[in-house]
Amino acid sequence: MGLTRPTEAAPRLSLFGVADTATFSNQISVNSGSSGIGGGIGVEFPVSSSSGLELGLNWIQRRNDFTSRWIQLPLLYRFWIGRYVSVGAGGYYARGVGSITQSNGTSADFQTVGLGKGDAGLTGLIGGNIPFSKYSLLIEGRYNVGAYDVSTVQGVTATYSDIQLLFGVRFGGASKP
Repeated sequence: MGLTRPTEAAPRLSLFGVADTATFSNQISVNSGSSGIGGGIGVEFPVSSSSGLELGLNWIQRRNDFTSRWIQLPLLYRFWIGRYVSVGAGGYYARGVGSITQSNGTSADFQTVGLGKGDAGLTGLIGGNIPFSKYSLLIEGRYNVGAYDVSTVQGVTATYSDIQLLFGVRFGGASKP
């Protein structure tokens, strides 16, 4: 199990929907939100017969007292336990896009509500894979813990953590991880 890539190994492309439940924490309160929706794409490059490096591009909503939209770039190292289960860890960078929708329905920019547009943190995952001949169905749970202060208010530190549920399809070597 070295770092050599088997000749039959091909990158695996994943397309999925995302349900994201975000928790926003600062010194004053912890606010768990309702589920936001999104979607994403990931490409896993096999490193060995039982592991791979995955780069993704996700669009997510984080809902708390307000709804914010983010582009998230996860980089994950995934270990396959047989053909059906994977576990992994890595990190992510996220960038806020557009404006924030406040609970009363009005829009505001990130700065107005005291948020920066950058976020970064660590990710852990456990996934299931149901292989078919040319593709597989995937279901995956991810936990993101923010390591970056998203507050722009002086003296206030705030972070996000997310629980994400992904459901979709995986192509290319999907039935033979």
